[in-house]
Order: sequence, then structure tokens, then C-alpha cells
Amino acid sequence: MTYVRRRLIACLALLAAALAPLTAGAHSAEVAGVKIGHAWAPPAKGDGTAVYMPILNDRDEAVSLVSASTPIAQRVRLRETDDGEATFYSSLRLAPGQPVSLAEWRLHLWLDGLNRDLEAGDKFPLTVTFEPGGSVELEIYVEASPGH
Repeated sequence: MTYVRRRLIACLALLAAALAPLTAGAHSAEVAGVKIGHAWAPPAKGDGTAVYMPILNDRDEAVSLVSASTPIAQRVRLRETDDGEATFYSSLRLAPGQPVSLAEWRLHLWLDGLNRDLEAGDKFPLTVTFEPGGSVELEIYVEASPGH
């Protein structure tokens, strides 16, 4: 299977999770009409790692993801990489009704200054904040690939 095809299948799976009705799973959440699907991070040793998740703004107006934090890292930033170059952003605008996947090949959350290694099977809290809307704490699953 080609790299592009694998990524397309992964993206479609993430978008399906965002659009599916959310149940009471700790790693899926909703805050003020913004739905977040399965949130996960790959295992990591060292200073940083990414966090991926599908998001759907189910409101009538745009909202922005403006911040995120976790006790396991010094800071969390929105990051996109292209040909090995990282670009960081202060926020992510979410248009009404348009699903967005925070994913490896596009914009995602980056945890800088991890205070511990992350092994498959671990979990950790991550708080995300939307304006307008508020904050919600997610439980991030550490997995080699999405879906457990």
C-alpha cells in the first residue's frame, strides 16, 4: 500500500470518528458544540511528540483552537512540518461544519519538553481551549497507530 493511500485511509478514519456521535469515551469530548474524536499520541523517547485528533465544529459560527496544555510537557504548540521544516501557529480557525484532522502530515499539536517517556498503553491528560467555547480535558492514548 502506498504512503499516500495509507495516509488517505487514516485521514478518512479520523474524519469518520469526528462525525460519528460521540459516546462517553474519556478520549472523545465535546465543548460548546466542538466535537473531538479519538485523541492519541505515538510512543516517544526524548524531548517532544505530537498529538493527533479529529475535530468538528458543529456550531453555526467559526471557533478557534487557541491553546492546549498538559502536565507532562513544558508547552504545547500547533505545529506543521513540511520537508523537515517546522512552522508553529498561535491558533487554528475551525469553520462551521468542516471536520479537521490534526494529523502527522498536516497541522497537529506538538508537546515540547516532555518530562517522561511515553510508552504504548500510557495515557495522559491534555486540556484544549476554544474561543469562543471554553476548555475541555481529554485523555490522550499513547498508541503506535490510531485506534485501540
